[in-house]
Amino acid sequence: MLLRKLRKALRLKKLVHYAVIAIVVWISCRLYIAYQAGQQQGGRYKAYGPRDIGRGREGPDYDESWDIDNKFNHKDKHESGKSRLKEKDRDDEVHRENKDKKSRSDHEEQRGGGDQDEKIGGGDNKIPDSDHKKDNVMQFGEEGAGEGRSEDKLSKKDGSKEEFQVENKIDWLLEEELQKRRKLFLDDVAKRAEEYDPNDFKDMQEADDHLAFITAATEKTSWTALLQFIYSVQYFYPSSDIGVYDLGLSDEKRRQLTTYCRVSVNPSFTKLWPDHLTDLTKPMWRPMIWQMGLAHYGHIIFVEPERYLHKKNMKDYIEHSRRYGITVVGRKLQYSPFVVTHPEMYYFLNVDTRKLQRVNMFDVSMIIMHNSQPVRHDFMRHLVSCTLEEYCITPPGSRQQCDNRLYPGSKKYANCHRYDLSAVNILLDKWFGFKQEDFLVKDIATAHYDGKDVSNRIKVCKNREEI
Repeated sequence: MLLRKLRKALRLKKLVHYAVIAIVVWISCRLYIAYQAGQQQGGRYKAYGPRDIGRGREGPDYDESWDIDNKFNHKDKHESGKSRLKEKDRDDEVHRENKDKKSRSDHEEQRGGGDQDEKIGGGDNKIPDSDHKKDNVMQFGEEGAGEGRSEDKLSKKDGSKEEFQVENKIDWLLEEELQKRRKLFLDDVAKRAEEYDPNDFKDMQEADDHLAFITAATEKTSWTALLQFIYSVQYFYPSSDIGVYDLGLSDEKRRQLTTYCRVSVNPSFTKLWPDHLTDLTKPMWRPMIWQMGLAHYGHIIFVEPERYLHKKNMKDYIEHSRRYGITVVGRKLQYSPFVVTHPEMYYFLNVDTRKLQRVNMFDVSMIIMHNSQPVRHDFMRHLVSCTLEEYCITPPGSRQQCDNRLYPGSKKYANCHRYDLSAVNILLDKWFGFKQEDFLVKDIATAHYDGKDVSNRIKVCKNREEI
């Protein structure tokens, strides 16, 4: 009985062994057939590495400078494309000459042996319209007459402006304008540069109440939401200053705000801003408020309009901000900043877009900043310069509405733009080496306006001495 079971087990083991060998042989044959097919088609189907999976090597996101195979084979492909074009041109020329000779002989037969020196293009001896049209296409190449040769579809990419104009439809006037503006932008950034030792600005220490809470308000901002923000700061941090930056408040509201304890209404000087920043419907104004807040208070906690403090959890956030001078309190979104950033912004804010595609977009509910040299040099000087440059913060054609649904894990550009939030994401990700844990923390301290009316709870100070 035992021997029978043992024999049965050995037979089963052999069957499994043979099955594994058969599978390996079958896979090897399939790979060999695929390899031979690729060789016959000029190496069109090369084995892709892990970096090519899901990337779309020939899609809109394909960058040949990143493709190692293309880097070494592009010249050979380019030369082979040229040779194919030359062979095709020769064949067409021979065909056209044969057709011309036939047309000439037929004409001479009809005339009974006419003048041999007569020009082919004269009289009735015109080249047929179809051939004449083909000659035009052959003569003008990429400038073609709407029915270009199939060879014209080959991408030469030799730097010719005419080819790029036809193939990619680049607006060269816009390119020249971008170059001028980029030069001015880089000059402005260079003027704001500062030299510092990073080790001198680690673990900064200042009292918690030295950080002022600031926000901004327009006439369209919910008045009760603004009052709820003021009340929450007075309740949790009664000794902290509160700064409200005026982006268009009425005189009556400004006077009322100044009666509240430790509240000051600060001018935003919007009349001095560039014209593109005066459109407050587009979120581009926050960097200006941050810059003025740092200059006025030194250490700021900016809270988004229509949000308020609902817990006293600021101590950990402030400790976190002292390491590098900045802490963003917000949430990670399910898509990349690359998806919602206009490509022209990269022309001013240079960044590795492939690394940008691998990180999450984040929003800003609250941001804590210290007016230190690292913050000014590595973050604010670039952000403010970009905000002041129209083509950086709001590139031509940029809009908030996206074409595609922003689904989780999306990495393809959705033809939309997030203005100052896109710039903040790019600059902070680049500054911190795309390690978002060094500057980004989850928001558990603020909440969106809940509709409560707290106007009768706010502390009112009748004169400055009480404040």
